[in-house]
Amino acid sequence: MSTLIVSQTDVFMKSSQVEGFMQLMMDAVHAASDVKIKKSGRKVRVSFSFATFEAKTIDSFICNLADNGYTFSEKRGRLDELSEAFNRENEFGIWQVSSFHLRDYGLLPLQEFRDKRGTLDLSLHERVYGATLAQLKINPSLPTIQILQQIYRAFNVDKPLNYGGRSISIGDVIQLRGEYYYVDQSTFEWIAVM
Repeated sequence: MSTLIVSQTDVFMKSSQVEGFMQLMMDAVHAASDVKIKKSGRKVRVSFSFATFEAKTIDSFICNLADNGYTFSEKRGRLDELSEAFNRENEFGIWQVSSFHLRDYGLLPLQEFRDKRGTLDLSLHERVYGATLAQLKINPSLPTIQILQQIYRAFNVDKPLNYGGRSISIGDVIQLRGEYYYVDQSTFEWIAVM
């Protein structure tokens, strides 16, 4: 099975070189899925985006740039790798105190939980949900506190149809991008998980 290869190549030049460059690279212009030209004074950046199953298309373009003395930078990856990296960077999870421990440890503010338990290692919690921010239509570029607030709202007001857990409340933990935040009385407290 072939894997889609995605490449972003930026070529840097003087504005006086753009027309000749575009004529020279006409094959690449037609092969690219997107071409953008950004001018800044006398300097220009021409960005090519490629999506192809054959690396030789991109390799040929890169060799042509090098052979003609252009300055460029390229980022390349397979779609499955990029998708996995995107999901890792934009995933979240909901952890709740298990029903077995709910009576003793559920709905406790962080300090009370620590006083009673001594440490917070998630051994009393279970992961009840996991998804990406995109699935909740949350902008991943928002500040962390806003993302946490939107996740909280989503699981208390607009619960996803595939979510069977309780509403998020004090004592729950939201995992976001590999970090953990305890839902406290009026805030989300970052916690070190052991």
